[in-house]
Amino acid sequence: MGALLMRIKNLKYVSKIAYAFTLAEVLVVITIIGVVAALTIPVVSSNVQDSVLKAQIKKSYSTFVNAFNLWVAKYDYDHPSKVATKYGGGGHYPTQLLNEWATVMNFIKTCKDPSAEGCWHKKWYDFEGYENSALDPKFNAGGILPDGSFIVMDCFATGPTFQGYVTFKIDENGPKPPNTINKDIFEFTL
Repeated sequence: MGALLMRIKNLKYVSKIAYAFTLAEVLVVITIIGVVAALTIPVVSSNVQDSVLKAQIKKSYSTFVNAFNLWVAKYDYDHPSKVATKYGGGGHYPTQLLNEWATVMNFIKTCKDPSAEGCWHKKWYDFEGYENSALDPKFNAGGILPDGSFIVMDCFATGPTFQGYVTFKIDENGPKPPNTINKDIFEFTL
């Protein structure tokens, strides 16, 4: 019986022995966690940036559609060629168009020469990555919206029938990169 008690006492001490990880095991686990974090953080941040940009696009689209409807109602336009007819024939009419749009949009700044006056980029890129230079003020005018977005526009009409179009470029995040069509710059024609 004494030997049995001795074994029971020894078992108590054995169960109190602490088991731990070695330094090498801890370093391997930390390295694995670091690699996984390095691979996932850029993806997560890119997804966040994409989500923010999508929200900005939806907001800008809504603002633009409301302004467009006001513009059509206020100036009785059912076709962009009416702008050219109103201003005397074929040609480009960015300044006249800007003046009209300034009455239906809340610009914090308007620019008759968008690239020179800070309403557009000196360099921007098309969807294939080719660089474009400043916009020509003969063809474009623009403004800055309260959220910092850039918008530039051109109205063009031709010939005796005055077939025409109005083109808008919107940069959702203003001067911030990437300044690339289909990423943060969107263009549409009416």
